[in-house]
Amino acid sequence: MKSPVRIAVTGAGNRARKYTQYILSHPGDAILIAAADPDSRRRERFAAETLLEASRLYATDEEMLAERADEIDAVIIASPDRHHYRQAMRALRHGCHILVEKPVACSSSEVADIAREATDRRLVAGVCHVLRYHPYFQTLHSLIAEGSLGTPVAIHHRISVGLDRALHTFIRGPWADSRMTSPPILSKCCHDADLLLWLTGATGATDINTMASPLFILRNDRPATASDRCIDCNAESDCPFSAVDLYSRRGLWTDNFDPQPDETHRQTIDRYLRHSRFGRCAYICDTDAPLSQSINLTTDTGCLATLTLDMIGDSGRRTTHIVLTRGEIHGDELTLTHQRFGNRQPATTQFTPGPYHSGADHALVSDFITAIRNPTHRMKATIAEAQASTEICLQAYEAISCTTKS
Repeated sequence: MKSPVRIAVTGAGNRARKYTQYILSHPGDAILIAAADPDSRRRERFAAETLLEASRLYATDEEMLAERADEIDAVIIASPDRHHYRQAMRALRHGCHILVEKPVACSSSEVADIAREATDRRLVAGVCHVLRYHPYFQTLHSLIAEGSLGTPVAIHHRISVGLDRALHTFIRGPWADSRMTSPPILSKCCHDADLLLWLTGATGATDINTMASPLFILRNDRPATASDRCIDCNAESDCPFSAVDLYSRRGLWTDNFDPQPDETHRQTIDRYLRHSRFGRCAYICDTDAPLSQSINLTTDTGCLATLTLDMIGDSGRRTTHIVLTRGEIHGDELTLTHQRFGNRQPATTQFTPGPYHSGADHALVSDFITAIRNPTHRMKATIAEAQASTEICLQAYEAISCTTKS
């Protein structure tokens, strides 16, 4: 029997905790060796959830690898986007396999460097493009690959971030400034661009062009009596962007609010509303995210594709319409309907959402571990393949970056 893969984690936030749940529940496949995060409270929370000893917690990945490299087979990199390249290269140079949260890096050359380093060292380099592992998208891919509907001619794919997620992450939150993290079209949509290539069997795209509507036009709708913070605003009760409603009344997106000693959860939320970036008026937040952005491209298989990112909206789901040479497909992550031309009876498959991206998060980690333990196994989502989708998103961002600043 093969020994469990010894895995370390850099970045002890929400994504890392989801991936480590698989490790903890499959001790025969993998064991958690160490974790690194600069935030001491996150380290403490991670240790409490994973029962990792305090001696195996580090402030930086440098310290962790310097002390534990001989014990570590692989590193899951779930730190902020701008740290991915440096941490991935360091882990590879210590002889560790890597699984990197999306986006792999913030430039095409960095992604290429990581892929090349992994290849030269014969190490597994996976990327967390979880859509490839999602039951809905796997069914969609199989339906196209089976061939009865013909060859894809056009794909119209839309991502609705969802208002709550947009407010928390891209308007008030850490991804509001793409210079500090990465642009939404990359951080949110790199695996959607990857999906377009995967579904069509393509390796790249040409004729990439984009259009965007800047989010700062929201300021034109700001009530005249609005305050700089929702908790002090007399227009808050009727505001669709209220932070008080999101965090206090509905209690959403507060899992990563770090409490101070002896502070109740309610007191933590109140402190964040009064003093953190998450309590600010959405109309005047200094974000460079677009309200909407659309990318048009041609895959190298000849399929025309449109990828649209809508920042605010209620659904928070993806919708996809695919026209093929013998039929078409419609889907919204809950229902997938396909029909051959001339057939008046479409076939429909229903999907029920589940935790961990309907199991995709854990299937991804399982695939990574299998690739490490079995050299003949190839991961579904590799960093080498991520170069093309990264380039699509970066070209789209660079084309509109000057127009989305206020």
